[in-house]
Amino acid sequence: MKKILFVLILFFSNLFAGDNLTGLTKSFNAGQLVGKEKPFQLGYNQKKFELLQDVKAQTKQELAKESKRKSSFKAVMFSAVLPGAGQYYTESYWKSALFAVVEIAAWSGYFVYNDKGKTRDREMKRFGDANWSEQYYWSRIYDKAVEKGNWDRAELNPDANGIVPQSEIDGAIDRLRYLETNGGYPRFTHTLPSTKTQQYYEMIYKYLGQFGSGWTELDDWTYYDFNPETIALTPDVKKYKHLRNTSNDFYSTATSMTRIILINHLASAIDAAFSTKGYNAGLSYSIYADQKLYAGERVDTYGLALSW
Repeated sequence: MKKILFVLILFFSNLFAGDNLTGLTKSFNAGQLVGKEKPFQLGYNQKKFELLQDVKAQTKQELAKESKRKSSFKAVMFSAVLPGAGQYYTESYWKSALFAVVEIAAWSGYFVYNDKGKTRDREMKRFGDANWSEQYYWSRIYDKAVEKGNWDRAELNPDANGIVPQSEIDGAIDRLRYLETNGGYPRFTHTLPSTKTQQYYEMIYKYLGQFGSGWTELDDWTYYDFNPETIALTPDVKKYKHLRNTSNDFYSTATSMTRIILINHLASAIDAAFSTKGYNAGLSYSIYADQKLYAGERVDTYGLALSW
């Protein structure tokens, strides 16, 4: 913001009178145009010099205060990038510390809970790999195909528990994958990902009517075939679900921390704009007017500060 000081001095007497104007009474308070009158004797040229010095001092004060004004744009940008920086710039140190503390706390919370989520997620995946078997799952698909009469390839050789050797599953995997969702089996509506993606680990416990038979703890792999939502979960599935939910809760908390971070940036930027306005308001000048005795006559003196 720029500021220009206009000082208008109107003389209603013969300002430039001759040297015979020697008896003058007038006093000025140094550095101000408004002061108390204290009569004393000075020559005309000396009095004129004092007036110019006072105007110069007043203008210097204005320029000094103008140089201290803060930029709202800078304050907002500072706080948008680093909460509290704009407040520090406008010398609002307590608010600067508050926004900085919130920022540090929110980022700390994000890293802590995101790390907890990753740790629990890895634990869940290790548990799933150890207790859910693709071999069991594809063996169940083969069993259903034989039962329904739509297995049209060479017969496989399951053991006494109905588990087909992995080598035979590998050789028939294309047909097994086709029948997975096209065999007309109740509740078989999803396709198991060919790689262990996040979806893979979600599906094996969410859709137990289809994937429940893959849990190796089951003595009867038809346990989850009907109404899996209403029956009691087996211990391994229950533990796996708990690990998955706990991981999601940690990730959710980390996400909440990112929201706090964004809000803190926005709030700090908005507050920085008001802080700048408040800071600059303390530097403003008002219009002033006064009369001074000069060369035996009253002199109207005006000061006007314009800002934009």
